[in-house]
Amino acid sequence: MGIDVTKSLVCCVAALVSGCAIFGGDKPIHVMGLVPVQSSAEQSSCFLTMFHAESNQPASSRAVQAKFSTEFVVPAQAKPYYFVAKCQDGREYQSATIDAGGSGTYGKLFDLGTLAEK
Repeated sequence: MGIDVTKSLVCCVAALVSGCAIFGGDKPIHVMGLVPVQSSAEQSSCFLTMFHAESNQPASSRAVQAKFSTEFVVPAQAKPYYFVAKCQDGREYQSATIDAGGSGTYGKLFDLGTLAEK
């Protein structure tokens, strides 16, 4: 009888953990790209912000160098996002819109390419 209880408990915990991984929770995405700055002084003075494309509201920011590879966290629902790099010299650069958060996007590397000046 003790073994049956243990097996049942293990099955319940496994189902709970796998269900959370499949149906909910925030997950990381990886983005890389290039901010086309002109001088070496500008290369470490930009902030990259992820925006919700539907509302144009910022979601998260971090400091990046001109050539960047970083991680952002998105909710477990497919949504469009874009990225804007604001540099110390006042220039802004924007990526194309990506769809992230749906199945198959977690841990995926999104290559944003060279961001376009706004």
